[in-house]
Amino acid sequence: MFFVALLASSFLVGREVIARQTPAPVPASQYRGVIELAPNEQGRCEQLEFDNKTGAIRPRGASQCSADIYVPPTEKLGPLGGVRDYFRSR
Repeated sequence: MFFVALLASSFLVGREVIARQTPAPVPASQYRGVIELAPNEQGRCEQLEFDNKTGAIRPRGASQCSADIYVPPTEKLGPLGGVRDYFRSR
């Protein structure tokens, strides 16, 4: 009987010690990203902020385009031409 009581109390104490350890909080910026659309006639890109937790999309306005994101096509490629070029460059 004493052994069962000792085992039960050690289980309760051990569970309490483990339950106190909480993981580090996740920064809110980890679930957010920016969608950048192709440049308009003035050469500026429209940006949208996307929240992955809620699925909300909010406009951020037009700004200078990121040079590494958009490369204008040199020929008429059709709807899947960008995908084809991506895999061709690999």
